[in-house]
Amino acid sequence: MIFILPKIRGCKRHFSSCHCRGGNRGAAFTDVNQTAHPIAQANPDELTLIADRVATKIEATGKPLPNGNMADAHAEIRVIQQAYNAGKIRGADMAMGVAGKYVCGFCKDDIAVAAERPD
Repeated sequence: MIFILPKIRGCKRHFSSCHCRGGNRGAAFTDVNQTAHPIAQANPDELTLIADRVATKIEATGKPLPNGNMADAHAEIRVIQQAYNAGKIRGADMAMGVAGKYVCGFCKDDIAVAAERPD
């Protein structure tokens, strides 16, 4: 289960990017939105936990959508993916805070699905 916290302490608000911090089991993960992270971390070949769901939505709508891979994933999905890759998400609760922008419509749905995937 993911808990979205209303504000990250000590995180400045920036209009050009979203800063997301999440953690559980003593680990903390942070990221920024897809336009603000380093190119080296923008790997389109590294799929997210919800890549199949995003691909299905793209096929149905014919529109490009975020969160299918680590190049276009928003910060919230990237934080969940980092926790999953580190083995910290299975069977655990995770708190997440977002600063800079509101959680977008894509992520509101995708966060819940990504959080349920790692059973």
